[in-house]
Amino acid sequence: MGNVEINKDAILAVKAPDGPFVMVNLFRLKDKTQFAEFLQAMRNVAQRAIDTASAETLYAGAVGGEFIAGEDHWDRIVLVRYPNWQTLCDTFADDDLVKMVSAVRRKYLDDARFILTTALHG
Repeated sequence: MGNVEINKDAILAVKAPDGPFVMVNLFRLKDKTQFAEFLQAMRNVAQRAIDTASAETLYAGAVGGEFIAGEDHWDRIVLVRYPNWQTLCDTFADDDLVKMVSAVRRKYLDDARFILTTALHG
């Protein structure tokens, strides 16, 4: 199993820029046919946090192929826009929520990545 546990300390230690950002979420599923179940389970446990953070899902889809890649392969990608880093950090202040999200991730995922991105200006 890869990176499916949420490391709250690592998240809170990130020195993110002010302002909005998009989080790239990459998922490798234990069973590719269960992506809809995984998303619904995540919504069920995290809806309050999503609402609090004013997060917006910009895109969710299957990874169709990788042509310039290392040995990593991903099944699904989800892009989520957050208004600022603090709103995301605030969601991880709830230990019960982190435990529930972690349980869902352990059930459905083999590996995952969260990649923080910000817009380039100029």
